Amino acid sequence: MSVRNEASTFSSTGRSEASTVIIEALREYDGIDVERGEFRLYDFIDPDALNSIFSHRPTASISIQFDIHETTITVWRTDDTIQVHVENCGE
Repeated sequence: MSVRNEASTFSSTGRSEASTVIIEALREYDGIDVERGEFRLYDFIDPDALNSIFSHRPTASISIQFDIHETTITVWRTDDTIQVHVENCGE
């Protein structure tokens, strides 16, 4: 069952790890069920490296963009907020 939208932005304020925010955003955007093994973020990007990048210097503005299948994920942090923009880049 797909719940895919055209584009959505998700955010988390506080101590959430970037990988957790990405997985939650993909779950809401595309209905991905991580618990059933349908998806492993590590197959596309190293979650530990991603978490490390976004955990340092939380007052600096950081952004990363990558693709998962036909979906473009843009992650950025400003101050204490991690935001994830998810957009369909396929046909």
